[in-house]
Amino acid sequence: MKRLIETSLSCSRRRFISSALRRTSPTTFYQRHDASRHAPLSTDTQDDMSKRISSSMTAKSKELPPDDHHNKEYSFGVGFLYSLCQVYQQTYQQPLPPTQLQQMEAEAKAIMHQFGDTGGSSTPRAINTEFTAYMVSPYRVLKASGRSVLQIRSLLESALRHTMAWSSQVVREQLDSAPDAFASLVRDSKDKEENFYVEGDFQLRRARDLPDSYSLEVHGCWYMNTLERLGAREIGPSFCAFDRSWYDTIDPERHGVRFTRPSTIAEGADRCRFNIDRVKKTRKD
Repeated sequence: MKRLIETSLSCSRRRFISSALRRTSPTTFYQRHDASRHAPLSTDTQDDMSKRISSSMTAKSKELPPDDHHNKEYSFGVGFLYSLCQVYQQTYQQPLPPTQLQQMEAEAKAIMHQFGDTGGSSTPRAINTEFTAYMVSPYRVLKASGRSVLQIRSLLESALRHTMAWSSQVVREQLDSAPDAFASLVRDSKDKEENFYVEGDFQLRRARDLPDSYSLEVHGCWYMNTLERLGAREIGPSFCAFDRSWYDTIDPERHGVRFTRPSTIAEGADRCRFNIDRVKKTRKD
């Protein structure tokens, strides 16, 4: 499971997404799959994508060469805005207005430009910037159209679940096969702390590091600081919902590990707390 959790966004913007989602804009891609006629996202569709992505991950373990044009041109935003359109239609029984989709795409690009990222980079800051841009842009457009914050958060979080369904399945499969799921999750967390949560952007503290119990505290969060700067702090909890793509797959009875997140900065606490504790397995199937 090494570096799986923290690279989910990085992977989704590179080789683990079908070629149909590469080298096109969100608006163009969605127009090809007319929202008014396209069937809602189904479990079978998500499962099929997860299987294909998982197979791709197994078969292709090496990084793509620097000059790979798919790697440079694909954007997380394509898949996310496509999922958002699907969720919007399922929720309101009507397609997201094309003008709003275009506004979201333009707004996201403007935010990325504001932070000095034009897409294509796989550095931690670039990944975080792109993710933030494509979460904030729908918030701005939908809020201007009259949607409430609760409605917007629901749409964003549902779209994230659709977008990251493949990641959830991969994490579940690796937890199932890990000899020690607790040790794997702790190892992933430490690797993330050292390689993804860049010092200066995030302030971290290991509150507990014991053989059967691990706790990480986040005292400074780049996401929340950036949302404050962008005037979008009220969707902070939706950013935290991204973590569900991996921690919802943890089954304490099956995997022998429990994850809890008792507090987050997004919800008003002074720190985020991520707790991983070993527990007794009570079943194997």
